[in-house]
Amino acid sequence: MSLAHTPQRFALRDLGAHTHVPGLLLTGQDVASAGVSGAIMGGVVAASAALERDALEDLATG
Repeated sequence: MSLAHTPQRFALRDLGAHTHVPGLLLTGQDVASAGVSGAIMGGVVAASAALERDALEDLATG
């Protein structure tokens, strides 16, 4: 089950890849936004956190 796709969801400050557990990162649609595109962006957010750089920029530059 995922988070409800409501305006309140986007006001949550705790959404993201980082957790309180060292070395544990989250990915998937609840990290960024709902649906398939949200799941893809959740993967990019998690990759950015793991690599400590902007993975989206890496994708844009090829």
